[in-house]
Amino acid sequence: CLKDYDNLESLRDLSDLSDDFKTKLLTVFSHGFRTPLNAIIGFSDLLLDTEELNEETRDGLGSILEAGNDLLQFVEDSLLLIQLKSSNYELADNLQPASLPILLEEVNHKFQKAAQEKNVTVDLKISKPVNLMVDSSLLKRAIGYGVNNAIKFSPSGGAVTIATETVSESHIVIHITDQGPG
Repeated sequence: CLKDYDNLESLRDLSDLSDDFKTKLLTVFSHGFRTPLNAIIGFSDLLLDTEELNEETRDGLGSILEAGNDLLQFVEDSLLLIQLKSSNYELADNLQPASLPILLEEVNHKFQKAAQEKNVTVDLKISKPVNLMVDSSLLKRAIGYGVNNAIKFSPSGGAVTIATETVSESHIVIHITDQGPG
């Protein structure tokens, strides 16, 4: 019985080492991708400002720019997940006062261009102005993932709604609804 316990401890230690290795490897890869991606995005954006480009070249550069931005967002998301998973991340260290209506307005503003390109409206319905102690950056990203997904899967002419529901003094629910499948 004691031998089984030692084996279990060894397996747990090996699993922890494996998790640490994966985390460090992903961090190195993510940071290594940032510099070349920023160069690709920057030069593509710079070239798009050239007036002598034909439409095919302009479309190609637009595709490169869009793919570069998507990949950079993926890298940023991966780094965030690594940071949240690490034992070094303390949510309490990043809490600050924030106005929920202002925070939601900022998220809404960030996705207006994507919504317009897809011919989707994004509406805010705030039940009651609320001030929070929150990691604003983290909350905006979490809500942004939902809004981005809702826009992406909504049909042209559809609508996305970001609504708040005050359940109690200390419990607020944020609903993101769309007209997409699922």
